[in-house]
Amino acid sequence: MSFLAVSLLGLAALDQTKALAADPVWERIQPNLLRLDSGGVTLGHAVLIDPKGLFLAARSSVSTPTIVGWAGPTRPVTLVVVATDETTQMLLLKSEDWVPQANSGTRILAQIEPGARLIVATPNGPVRAEFVSADRIGVVRPSLRYTPLAEIRLESAVGPVGGSPVFTETGGLAGVLGATLIGERASLAPSAGQPMKAAAEADSAATALYGPQGMTVAYALSPAVLQRVVLGFLSADHKVRHPSIGVFFKAATEGVLLEAVMPDSPAARAGLKAGEVIVSANGQAVRTPVEFARLLFGSAVGDKLQLRIRSGKTEREVEVIVGVQDSDS
Repeated sequence: MSFLAVSLLGLAALDQTKALAADPVWERIQPNLLRLDSGGVTLGHAVLIDPKGLFLAARSSVSTPTIVGWAGPTRPVTLVVVATDETTQMLLLKSEDWVPQANSGTRILAQIEPGARLIVATPNGPVRAEFVSADRIGVVRPSLRYTPLAEIRLESAVGPVGGSPVFTETGGLAGVLGATLIGERASLAPSAGQPMKAAAEADSAATALYGPQGMTVAYALSPAVLQRVVLGFLSADHKVRHPSIGVFFKAATEGVLLEAVMPDSPAARAGLKAGEVIVSANGQAVRTPVEFARLLFGSAVGDKLQLRIRSGKTEREVEVIVGVQDSDS
């Protein structure tokens, strides 16, 4: 693609952003957003999740423990980091001087239909997008944990998008972007089972333009995981409770090899040991780490997993009760 063509696409994207800024949907979303700036540069946005002044933001959008957000062009709001979810790299921010407003607070959507129209609040302004699927799996850095992801396609590429909140046209929060697909180097895409770049790293990756309008493929936390994060942040102790059985695993010739079993974890209490192989879970064959990660993250704390374990030439059935993930499991 020629430099002139890319320049024209960039101008078209900026025109679209300006037009969308006056859209009624965007105007409805803005009261629940704070612009996060550092040194005069917009890093991202914080989303109001509780009228009392609790906000959700991506870690890549927050540069210090205390940061100033902007409600509109002239109203500063001081925000303090209250809690961090290492698995998803999301932060809970609180404003002590936030004045509750009628009908404020963002709805968190647990499910979104493929093809749904979206609006992404990028640092450079709103961009339209489309929800593709919520069944992707990636590995989020630096936690290096498998996490369900949603695939989202933006209509244009307007600068960095990592950490940008994504909304439906009804104003519900649909996700927070964490990575973008590099079109001409697809092997580097944060695809299932391969490392997913965290938001801060994703911004430095070149985003390709697809077709005459410029298309960016991006990945966000799945709606179900995002809802789990928000519910955890809004709980009394502000802790997010992700499901875990306390194992690290990788691909095996047949099944999933247990690399490590954490002491006193649900897996350890059920008798699982490093070097054993999971061949099925809840009656379904487990062929790859991605399949097992999808099943595990689809579970709730307290659920029972019926695992078939191979150790050497013998196999046995084991019941494991899903526990809460901590910093080491």
